[in-house]
Amino acid sequence: TEIYTLSLHDALPIFSATVAEKLEIAPGDLVVVRRRSGTIGDVPWMLMGSYFPLDIAEGTPLEQAGEIPDGSIKLLSDLGYAQVGFVDEIGARMPTGGEFAFFGLSTGTPVVIVNRTAYAKDRPIRMTRYVYRADRVRLTHEVGSIPNR
Repeated sequence: TEIYTLSLHDALPIFSATVAEKLEIAPGDLVVVRRRSGTIGDVPWMLMGSYFPLDIAEGTPLEQAGEIPDGSIKLLSDLGYAQVGFVDEIGARMPTGGEFAFFGLSTGTPVVIVNRTAYAKDRPIRMTRYVYRADRVRLTHEVGSIPNR
């Protein structure tokens, strides 16, 4: 069972060049950030942060803590920003101190990072960064119409 809790929601200036680049905004521009941590049972499984340009998210449920009924993809579509595709960039690195503590890692265990940039027809609308402990994850991405197996 996956359990997600919203741990932070805020409008923050973005200092990450990666997030600014993916959202095609200037470093320091305001974004709405929604963060979650996920566990399977009581085992830490995932950290996730979604970044939304302020001009899209301001005044919407994206700025409010808690679950979004029907999810952010549906909400963005209802706001006129239907997701038409996304790009995943996947890599690995050594964990930050916070990631090390959250996952209860052993020294030398890396984390897997997935940066997913979602696009509407004319612009990026969300950048989500997923962090997983590398020794307990297998990623499978299926996009498009996959026959039943």
